[in-house]
Amino acid sequence: MEHVGQVLGFPSSVAPALGFTGYPSLLNEQFDLVKPAALVVREPTVSLLERIDKAITTPSAQSRIVLTGDSGSGKSAVLLQTVSHCLSAGWVVIYVPKASSWVNSSFAYSKVVNSPLFVQPTLASSIASQINNINKPALSKIVTSEAVRVRNQDIAEGTTLSSLLETGAKDPSMSQDILEVFMKEIGNQNEIPTLIAVDELNCFFRPTQYLGQDGKELDPEFLRLPRLLLNYISGKSSLNHGAVVSATSDTQLEHKSEVLDIALGLKQVSPHYKLPQNLMSWTQGLTRFDVPNYTRTEAKGVFDYYKKGDIFFDTASETLFLNRFITSGGNPRKFFTACAKGI
Repeated sequence: MEHVGQVLGFPSSVAPALGFTGYPSLLNEQFDLVKPAALVVREPTVSLLERIDKAITTPSAQSRIVLTGDSGSGKSAVLLQTVSHCLSAGWVVIYVPKASSWVNSSFAYSKVVNSPLFVQPTLASSIASQINNINKPALSKIVTSEAVRVRNQDIAEGTTLSSLLETGAKDPSMSQDILEVFMKEIGNQNEIPTLIAVDELNCFFRPTQYLGQDGKELDPEFLRLPRLLLNYISGKSSLNHGAVVSATSDTQLEHKSEVLDIALGLKQVSPHYKLPQNLMSWTQGLTRFDVPNYTRTEAKGVFDYYKKGDIFFDTASETLFLNRFITSGGNPRKFFTACAKGI
């Protein structure tokens, strides 16, 4: 815990990779205001990373962690620190900072012939490109274990996973199938551990804004791209080595998931509420990891970082720190707002 309270920037090898995915919206606001982009080392950061380091030799089904906590407690920041840590350690990382964009009907979709499932070709193509750009050095070392045929194209045994994803990125009509081949290959190999990190997880546990042929909202399991990650989040599929870490978000109330809250023990089941069993089936075995508000040590480190960024309207004194810490209750989001906007 010796580094708790220190504010550290992203390693030079990690910052460019994160540029391909972007950051969660609220963290992006902070990074736009205070340069360079950095995050405070927190007690939950250290505890979580210790658990993740142990997952390097175990199946991901044994390490399926969901970050929970009060609104604005810093769940997204701790998840981002986990992503940065794993990238620095040479892991393959699949990072989804805004799960809401996968389910809010902002991408074209179409029904799969003779199937109840739907595909999102443009989104899948974009995700294939992101994963490849973030992990290209690692994926250039891993090759496919068998020959496969995707649509009308043969993928030879021994093709690098980087080349595989390039194929999916170039042709949206193949992108979903390519991603499924990729996940199978990355999950079965034993050379490099893999982290799946999903922010706004609750969006995957409530009806989406996509409509089925009957005009009703589709559940996420009927979209092949969210379903692909749900398989690993739920443990129905597993990576040979690695972990799945997600974070809940209640920034937008319309994205809240009563099913997930109940599954994680955040909410009691009403005797009058009939749980949707199709969504509950994806919640089995999830481990809850609570992220509390800042300790005084953590908040002081962040205050000094803000001071260097010159974001205060008032003189950045010890008195001002105590005022901002006490009035915000140590809540990271409220602390940032109090420091940056004086409210």
